[in-house]
Amino acid sequence: MNRRTKVSWGILSTARIGTQKVIPAMQKGEYSQIVGIASRDLQKARTAAKELGIPKVYGSYQELLADKDMEAVYNPLPNHLHVGWTLKALEAGKHVLCEKPLGMNLQEVEGLLNKVKKYPKLKVMEAFMYRSHPQWQRIGTLIDKGTIVHHAGSEKKEITFEGCNQYTLRGDAFSRATQDDAAVPTPIEDGVANMRGIERIIESSRKAAWVKV
Repeated sequence: MNRRTKVSWGILSTARIGTQKVIPAMQKGEYSQIVGIASRDLQKARTAAKELGIPKVYGSYQELLADKDMEAVYNPLPNHLHVGWTLKALEAGKHVLCEKPLGMNLQEVEGLLNKVKKYPKLKVMEAFMYRSHPQWQRIGTLIDKGTIVHHAGSEKKEITFEGCNQYTLRGDAFSRATQDDAAVPTPIEDGVANMRGIERIIESSRKAAWVKV
């Protein structure tokens, strides 16, 4: 990497997934530091900041985005606010880790993908933490190599992994990508494909028939 300093992160809202899972995990990271948290209720932001040892608080999301010291933001807002505030963060020059789902439907997510292209130096990633876990990365490698097939017969092989925090790993992986201007582990195109698959499943259920993805 070109530098070894930690990426400065801001959190949009005091949502439980952030305060109980994501923030404590990222605070243990090698490349991530949580420096600010925002809420529409300033007192909620202050309370969360005190409990979690976060130095900066903001009484609005826009105020956090206006802070030039903030390099990246985590967006755990309600689902219908994901696209809008992800775009506002990009407009403010911030990288964005957006909680799943990226949007409410395929049209929203495809629209987000098209708009993200206007910001080639900024990273956007959907927050699928399990994809950062070494066990799933290893399985992906085994599938790519053809080691795992549809029917493996009676052959069995046990693989063990040391305990880890997938939220910590995800935060550091995203932070490194922003520092190195490298591809994020889970590209936004994956989010589009996920939403397309979900909508096709719903369509198939409604029609009681197979539909093409």
